[in-house]
Amino acid sequence: MKTVFIPVALLTLVFAASGQPIQPVIETPAKKDPFSSKSLVEESIKSVPCKIPERREGVKKLFLDSGVQEADIVFETFDKEKAANVIVKKAGKSKETIVIGAHFDRTGSGCGVTDNWTGVSIIAHIYRTIKDMETEKSYIFAAFDREEEGLKGSREMVKAMPESDRTNVCSMVNFDSFGQGYPMALRNASSSKMVKFAEDFAKESKINFTAVAIEGASSDSASFVEKKIPAITLSGLSSNWQDILHSSNDQVEKVNMDSVYLGYRFGVVFVSKLDGLTCDAFRKD
Repeated sequence: MKTVFIPVALLTLVFAASGQPIQPVIETPAKKDPFSSKSLVEESIKSVPCKIPERREGVKKLFLDSGVQEADIVFETFDKEKAANVIVKKAGKSKETIVIGAHFDRTGSGCGVTDNWTGVSIIAHIYRTIKDMETEKSYIFAAFDREEEGLKGSREMVKAMPESDRTNVCSMVNFDSFGQGYPMALRNASSSKMVKFAEDFAKESKINFTAVAIEGASSDSASFVEKKIPAITLSGLSSNWQDILHSSNDQVEKVNMDSVYLGYRFGVVFVSKLDGLTCDAFRKD
């Protein structure tokens, strides 16, 4: 029987009862808690490079700070080498793979903190949490470039995969835009079975979680869904998300750090649940 590498009980220690506003996070003692501390996650958010040309190197630093060796960070270029996805891999017991993704580019307005420095910070800390753990699956951590220009980075990644390799990609979990509310899923960019799995997990763990469809919105998970790879986008937005995203308001001071930290903790345990499933779990009829 395959084991879950992060106990669900550890997650529930930091989730308040359902409802708004988000309650302050109560951290568990360091010796018993495998997670990154809230202060470390907050430092990652505050390290955001607002200047677009500096963001790729900023992502590299996030991974270096999370324990990745520099030689293991790969820039996979595209668009005549004008853009690049930042890739880090973690070997597991098998070649079956889970992709953990988030985009690091931003629009021309604001600093791109909520959208989406929060996401790349989360995936860097997920790597930090599981890097020394024995996992059933292997992992690809992908920070995508040019998401705001039509999901270009994630589409380039999927396009480069030989069709024969895609069956070994069990699922993809995408993190996009946290810092406003409790964890949620973007239904119209996700596989329905993965959304249902997330909803059931959240209900079982008594976590405030919802799945919504936002008209006209998409994210990098959609590039995988298009190629029949099960995928989900997790987010942490609230009803006033339009006041923040793609606007001059997308700044550090607008980020609720508890929302980001809850998103990270939810993400780690959600991924650990996926690690224990068969690779075809979301492809079965």
